[in-house]
Amino acid sequence: MAQDRYTYQFDFAKKGLSIYVSHLDLLRLFGRAARRAELPVVLSEGFHPRMKIKLFHAVKLGVEACCETGEIVLKERRKEDDVRQSWQKELPAGIVIHRLTFAPQGVHKELLGGIR
Repeated sequence: MAQDRYTYQFDFAKKGLSIYVSHLDLLRLFGRAARRAELPVVLSEGFHPRMKIKLFHAVKLGVEACCETGEIVLKERRKEDDVRQSWQKELPAGIVIHRLTFAPQGVHKELLGGIR
């Protein structure tokens, strides 16, 4: 069954005590915050569905990051500011989403410069 998918790209920072959150825990953290913010995140198919949230680069443990990029896929189109504000409210103090923009299908691959 095909469903609508709306991809949003976000830039975030990891500072303060949040530098001790590992890459996999950071993914879980973003997923939990999205669930608490009641964002309609698309789930993967299969026996163990996961939220369609990805971070383009892994940030090392104990390292501060000021401008990392990620992607979240939602089931419905929402205003960027509404998504960012509701999501940010549920994130801990050291994780800050600076920018969130709607990315039409196929744009995120162009931004990666052909990296596979």
